[in-house]
Amino acid sequence: MNREQTVVSIVRGKDPRVITREAISLIGGLGPALKAVDTVLIKPNFGVDMPSTTGGTTNPLVVLTLIELAKEAGAKRVLVGESSVVGYNAGKIFDFLGVREPFERAGAELVNMDSDKSVKVEVPNGKVFENIRVHRTAWESDFIISVPVMKTHFQTVVSLGLKNMKGTLPDSTKKLSHRIGVRQRKEEFELEHSILDLNSVLTPRLTVIDGVVAQEGYKPGSPGVTGSPVPMDIVVAGFDPVATDATAANLMGFDPMEVPLIKRAFERGLGEARIEMIKTIGTPVNQVRRKFRAASLEGIELTHKNLRLCVDKGCSGCRETTILALAGMEADEISGIGEAELLIGQQAEANSSEWKKILIGNCAKDLPYEGYNIEGCPPPSFYIKKCLKGEEDTIDW
Repeated sequence: MNREQTVVSIVRGKDPRVITREAISLIGGLGPALKAVDTVLIKPNFGVDMPSTTGGTTNPLVVLTLIELAKEAGAKRVLVGESSVVGYNAGKIFDFLGVREPFERAGAELVNMDSDKSVKVEVPNGKVFENIRVHRTAWESDFIISVPVMKTHFQTVVSLGLKNMKGTLPDSTKKLSHRIGVRQRKEEFELEHSILDLNSVLTPRLTVIDGVVAQEGYKPGSPGVTGSPVPMDIVVAGFDPVATDATAANLMGFDPMEVPLIKRAFERGLGEARIEMIKTIGTPVNQVRRKFRAASLEGIELTHKNLRLCVDKGCSGCRETTILALAGMEADEISGIGEAELLIGQQAEANSSEWKKILIGNCAKDLPYEGYNIEGCPPPSFYIKKCLKGEEDTIDW
């Protein structure tokens, strides 16, 4: 990989349209990149019905500017496509955000990929997928621009351009990517590897990270697993998807090589993640870098007298998904579990010889206790909940 491929721009300013244009200009513009390209797919994060002022969705002005830039660069067809979070519908979110009219006026076609057909794609050297189903619109596009919001995530530390590509998956594959390894251990960090398997066959050619209003931490009571808004007034852009994510993670106060998703992307040869090998241009890093609060569910108070969490502090993923599962259960469902200790992590220690043991995660399977094991790395919260309710066999595999 040469030095030119690891250039990433950072631009700060009050006008999202101006800083988006400048960020793209600093990395060479779209003209050379879109030469002889027929169809451009702009993939924002329009996964839930939250305005961009919350940091939960991509700022529409950033997307609108990219539509204009793609048209100016000669793209014959510009699509804005999304497949929303499971349980939502992208078409309704387009309407909620009010983006149909301005995007179409700028020359884009809006595609609700929740209504799209899918195609099965082979994943050469896949870690958890031998093949994967993706939306046909994404697969048939010549050039994909991933346009995520800069935010933290309770399972993947950060949610940026690589993770944003999950919106090219049908719901069935989204669910599968969260529960790979639940019944057959294949790789640790299965969610991360499933995201990277996708990116290895459906790679964003340009990543533009919306940090106009970013998001940090976890805010109890918010829709989904979301956090608090962080006004940053920046846009980060680059043609190397890993380097762009690594730069954004660094701006958020995280070491990219300690973020499993980014580190494994680098190890798999999907791009550059070493900060010293990435040349940033535009606004200096030290002028915009701040420490983001990690997304954590530890602040949720669980006062169930019949349950104890015995957690090895070295394991956060299983702890987070377990807390999320318990937080979503009714009182009678909790009482139906009986007196139980939920053991999480390689070195978790039980406190009672009388209470039954529930071993959560692949690591806990090797603990020296007899009990019921809920596998996964980490097992998704919906699966933990079903297991605790005794409904695991109802899952559609």
